[in-house]
Amino acid sequence: MSSQCDKLYLFLDGELGPVDEEKFRHHLARCEPCATGLHEAMQLELLSLYALGDTDAAAKVHAEPVKPAPARQQRRPLLTLLPGGRLAAGAVLALAGVLATLAVVTPSQLKVSREVWLAQAPTRRLEARVAYAPADGHRPYAPLRSATGTSEPPRPPPLRELADLEDAGDLHGIAAAYLVRKDWRQAADFLQRTPPSPDRDSDRAIILLEQGRPKDALSLLEGVLRQVPTHPQAQWNRALVLRELGLTLPAAEAFEAVAKLGEPGWSEEALIRARALRHETHAHGVSWNTGLAAMH
Repeated sequence: MSSQCDKLYLFLDGELGPVDEEKFRHHLARCEPCATGLHEAMQLELLSLYALGDTDAAAKVHAEPVKPAPARQQRRPLLTLLPGGRLAAGAVLALAGVLATLAVVTPSQLKVSREVWLAQAPTRRLEARVAYAPADGHRPYAPLRSATGTSEPPRPPPLRELADLEDAGDLHGIAAAYLVRKDWRQAADFLQRTPPSPDRDSDRAIILLEQGRPKDALSLLEGVLRQVPTHPQAQWNRALVLRELGLTLPAAEAFEAVAKLGEPGWSEEALIRARALRHETHAHGVSWNTGLAAMH
């Protein structure tokens, strides 16, 4: 869940500005919980119309496809309330129009194999976490190695299914497919084309870390966590960045924060990583103190 999910009711009430409203429409296209919430809101209002006896308006929602309305010269609430807090028929029609635009892009309706995100592999090749649900299933981290000790790249993602994702406007899904394969250039290109969001910034930080820019990655991740303090992927990736910077104790604490989230698989691995980092910190401290004693 991203911070955009908290804006569903603001969107329903027409309280988002033009830019935020457009961003939320993009978010709806790839967020199944929000799309479901919007659908349920419309169904409730259809029931309300039937209860009020306005069967013509209710039937119109079912019978006629609604085209997106032209740009408004003056903003007004998306939902017009009748006395008692009920929605006017026009508001229900507006919701139907939004849902019509989502009909071909809702994630549950895309027939895309999990192999696009290497989700069926017994282990994962990427140490970081990708902020895209189909690519974030937990598996043990084990970089692939060949007999010569070099890394063996996985097969490229299937082009047909990438095309389906692009047709659906799911550019983050395409970026995730390249991230799990460590194709940083392609991943960066598709992330650049997605709307700004905490999820996008968390994934951009992975690329910065892999490019040897841990401080830039840390800055980006801390920005994500200011917006969404419990963002699990950003917390995990921040721990990796802190470790890369040699800040083993803060990295251990960051992994412990992930462990407290109680995510199956991820919490257990986070706890193991935290313990290893604390042991490393203690070992370095003992070594440092022994060296000081020998000098004296």
